[in-house]
Amino acid sequence: MKKGPHDEMNDDLRPEYDLSQLLSHGVQGKYTKRFRAERSVMPTADQEPGKLSDNPAAGLDRDEWQKRLVKLESMYGYRHGFKLLYCPWSTLFEGCEVAFLSMNPAGRTPDDADPRTVSDERGNSYRIERYTTKSPITEQYLQLCELMRVSPDRVLCGALAPFRTKKWKASRDGQNMAIGRVFWEAALGMQSSLRVLVCSGKPAENTLIDMLGGELERSVSAEWGNIRIRQYRVADPACSLIALPQLSRFKLLSRPASRRQVASVLEKWANAEGGHPWPNLPKTSAKTDSRRMCFEQGKAFVYMPPDDDSRVITEWPNGVIEDHQLSDNTITRKWPDGRVECFPANDPAAKECPYIVPPSA
Repeated sequence: MKKGPHDEMNDDLRPEYDLSQLLSHGVQGKYTKRFRAERSVMPTADQEPGKLSDNPAAGLDRDEWQKRLVKLESMYGYRHGFKLLYCPWSTLFEGCEVAFLSMNPAGRTPDDADPRTVSDERGNSYRIERYTTKSPITEQYLQLCELMRVSPDRVLCGALAPFRTKKWKASRDGQNMAIGRVFWEAALGMQSSLRVLVCSGKPAENTLIDMLGGELERSVSAEWGNIRIRQYRVADPACSLIALPQLSRFKLLSRPASRRQVASVLEKWANAEGGHPWPNLPKTSAKTDSRRMCFEQGKAFVYMPPDDDSRVITEWPNGVIEDHQLSDNTITRKWPDGRVECFPANDPAAKECPYIVPPSA
């Protein structure tokens, strides 16, 4: 049934509350700044949920942050655990030149990993959990380190949003990102040696630009639809921010055309900044197209010498060559700097892929 027009408000508001008077003095956004300021401050572990710390960056103490996240997980209804750093806590104070930040931890935790830990004291999580985690970003990170010629364990690596979720949802995980932002504002602010910060995912890019500021210097196609790779100049800390799409979805490092685009951005950055020399792919001829294709995809080229079927040779894109002697089941690994390692094929060291040339002793 269609209602007729109302000449006056039909509600139960008491006469003494005259809205024409009350609303005439209202100021839009009067409490916005106070609300935002309070929302950006992390309650400490020993405070009530409604009370806020006056100094959220008073210290980067691991135990304190562990307590905070345990309490905040319960407070905000997260149920799958958390992790801020994918590296030992001490990495914060080691003067890293490279940092890598993704959005938040994957929903599934490997069986041998602690689902609720503020940092991974075993070492770099991507390297350690390479064969146990189901996260597709793992191989992307390791191949990115290969391109940059930096050890995975020499990268300040973590998540902007600490709490695990099965799928990113902006309406729910905005608070997740806000909690992590408090930590990263303090952590990045003390990285005086930082030269390049790589992030994965548009929410991470937007948060870092809002947090650090940044002037767009370069935007190139990722050779994947309309996806682009952006490079910003950040003033504090003085470094370059390279923004990649979400690597768990857009596996740029596994796609030859996209991998070349990532490499070109890193190479231009290195040349502009006087950075590390990036490795060149081994020169190939028409007879070795299969080797070139493997290297462009970041994969090893494996073959048997034509005159010796007792050996299996594995060549890696970074110049490492492994010679597997089938007769005695031993592996000889030759590094580009001339060092040689020998060990049984069943040795754990043989299962670690030599992505990175370790520093010389």
